Amino acid sequence: MTSISLIGGEKGGLGKSLTAMVVLEYHIHRAIKYILFDTDRTNPDVGRIYEPKTYTYSENLPDNGLEVEHEALARPIYFSEDEEDIYLADEIFNQACQGPERSVLVNLPAQVEMLVHRWLKTQDILSLAKQENINIVYWFVTDGSPESTELLKQNLQRYEGEDILWFLVKNHGLNKKIDDDLNRYLTGAELSKMMGILELPKLNLDKKELNRIKSEKIPLGEIAKREKRKDFPLLTKQRLKNFLDVCFAQMDELKVFFPGTPDKL
Repeated sequence: MTSISLIGGEKGGLGKSLTAMVVLEYHIHRAIKYILFDTDRTNPDVGRIYEPKTYTYSENLPDNGLEVEHEALARPIYFSEDEEDIYLADEIFNQACQGPERSVLVNLPAQVEMLVHRWLKTQDILSLAKQENINIVYWFVTDGSPESTELLKQNLQRYEGEDILWFLVKNHGLNKKIDDDLNRYLTGAELSKMMGILELPKLNLDKKELNRIKSEKIPLGEIAKREKRKDFPLLTKQRLKNFLDVCFAQMDELKVFFPGTPDKL
């Protein structure tokens, strides 16, 4: 079944970009067809890593000056309050309508939820998605903090009764006591609304390596494969492979997507 996966959490610094990269790597290594929309207007870091030809552009270029391979992305797609740009996000839904078992991945920036909500509800996206058999999947990334869990509570209330598949992404790398905190701040009824949980383990790389990955725009899976990127230490490659293997095994169990022929790391 076709799905639109929104990867967010509203608060900054939760690991949304890392989660998006994990989901992308899962699609790549499980041979799942996908299209990526990085909707961070100012810093589409995930897009620049995984689709540099699409997301490498200058603010000084005209709207149609973006280097692209796909005509549909002839300009950046983002959620906006500007009346002239309010319909840009419609391309996300349009792409989901292009064929069966199509996975549309949307990396959301922080503080964009009200714009997403307006698009989903007032633009009839939720009702149209139901008619077209398109799953709306929301991956909510959290560090278990009171601020983050309150945002999740607000989202669950905002979409009460709507056909949204909720998946909780628990970032253990940011909070070793995240399970205790989530049990403290969320009720059993709220947790029961989750279709599944992705336990995002700590990625044991130092800051220099993480910064290099971002600055050089290197996909995680490229580093994790032993025969590629030999300019990275073997320990770094193995740690990254272990991290992805743990995530992939969980996503296999969640059965959100439709794996093709697996490509081993």
